[in-house]
This record gives sequence, structure tokens and C-alpha cells, in this order.
Amino acid sequence: MASSMQGRLYQLARRLSIGRVLRYLDFWGRYLWRRGISVVSSFRRSSPGGVAAAQAAALANADMITAKRMAVAS
Repeated sequence: MASSMQGRLYQLARRLSIGRVLRYLDFWGRYLWRRGISVVSSFRRSSPGGVAAAQAAALANADMITAKRMAVAS
């Protein structure tokens, strides 16, 4: 009787431990998935080429003194 109760308690503890590990892996999987989506969406929202193109156009259309000032400030 006592050994069967100990066996059941051991199985329960073992099952809970495996469940804890699976929950931990699920947590990290969800975290990494959401982080990846966030990085991709923020990368898509920002367009560094657009800013650089605007600065290049402003620099090309500026006179010499303003162009020197813009180049030094950047």
C-alpha cells in the first residue's frame, strides 16, 4: 500500500517536472517568436534609405557653405 502510494507520488512529481520544462520552453518559444515579429515589423516601418536619400538631395541642392555645414554636422 505504501509503496504504491510512493510510486504514484513519484509519477506525479515526474509528470509535473516535465510539464514545467515544457511550459518553460513554450514561454521562450513565444518570447522569441514575438521578438522576431517585432524586429521585422520595426525594420519594415523604418526606411533608412529614405532618410539618406533626402539628406543626399538636400546636400546636392545646397550652396557650398551650407553643404560644408551639413557635412560637418552629420
